[in-house]
Amino acid sequence: MFMEGWKSLGEFKEFEASTIKSLLEENDIPVMLQQVDYALPVIFGSGGIIEVLVPESLYEKSIKILNEGGNKDE
Repeated sequence: MFMEGWKSLGEFKEFEASTIKSLLEENDIPVMLQQVDYALPVIFGSGGIIEVLVPESLYEKSIKILNEGGNKDE
């Protein structure tokens, strides 16, 4: 289910999605995590696949923060 006004940064393993969420929230960007396809086989300890969503208006800023590893300088 896609949320209107939100844009996907991609699909990640659960740990990666949580790390991305923390980094973006530290930079004042709201984040929604959405579980993807429950039919995929789950490997023990890997968690599921999570889609990371940010507001469309902050998408470019989110990409920049992720590419720079969290550097708040603009």
